[in-house]
Amino acid sequence: MPNPFSEEAPYWAAALEAYQQDQLIEAWDRIEPHGIGEAGMHIRWYRLIEAEKLLRDHSVFTEVSDWLTLETVPSETLEAEKWLGEQAIEVANKLETRFNWKGRPKVLLSILCRDSETPWATNPHGYWVSKDPHDKICLPFYLLEDSQELRRALAHELSHVVCADLSAEHAPTWLHEAMSMIAEDAMEEFEEEPAAMPKSWLKADALEMLLEHENPDDVDEVFEGYLQCAWIGRYLASKGSDGHLSRLLIEHADEALQTNLGRLLRGEDRTGYALRRVYGMSVKRLFMEAEAWANG
Repeated sequence: MPNPFSEEAPYWAAALEAYQQDQLIEAWDRIEPHGIGEAGMHIRWYRLIEAEKLLRDHSVFTEVSDWLTLETVPSETLEAEKWLGEQAIEVANKLETRFNWKGRPKVLLSILCRDSETPWATNPHGYWVSKDPHDKICLPFYLLEDSQELRRALAHELSHVVCADLSAEHAPTWLHEAMSMIAEDAMEEFEEEPAAMPKSWLKADALEMLLEHENPDDVDEVFEGYLQCAWIGRYLASKGSDGHLSRLLIEHADEALQTNLGRLLRGEDRTGYALRRVYGMSVKRLFMEAEAWANG
């Protein structure tokens, strides 16, 4: 989040409130006069709002189902909305089967404009945002040129929707990314490739910090974090069935008085509690075992 002590803080607070409601024109009007902030501290949020507002200026909405809506520029997508909707529904059905995901919260799938594909884009491969009116997935236009890469991106970003829905938005970012990376792995049309190892293996809090505050100037560091998440996800998948993965997420959402009291007495956070209940291990142990497993 932007620095609350910066001079632009009031404008950014109002902008982010509007952004959370997907009111992009209002959000852009708040921040555009102030730029990216001192030392570029707001650059990531600035670029996200800029790209989404550019799309909103020219987009139309297409209802695909009772839970999925597309936002596109038809002159750019060349009326591929029906095909896009079919791809998204098919991937969502695979995730439903794997994770026993029944909720289907409302999702807005936005295909960003060609003009958004710039060298300075801070999320060039797509992203998911949990907004108040809907979960929003923004994908770059170039993915329409490769159906396999499109489906991989859809699996990754829709997995964030699944993770947030099943965990009631309590799962940490590293677990989100672990689930999303193994969802990509499970798309059977992709040939299996040798999996790269991260150069360094971070502890849970350091990995969470890296992912929560992605540095657009150090894409290699962020990529390394995603590699680590992929190995953590693969290790969890190797320890049990897909039912274990969904239960791990669902345990995060347990608000029973007895559960909350038990977590408090044990000094556990939600993820530590869920891991112990489902896999019989702590977060620390998971990271240690996953690293050893990944190294063979």
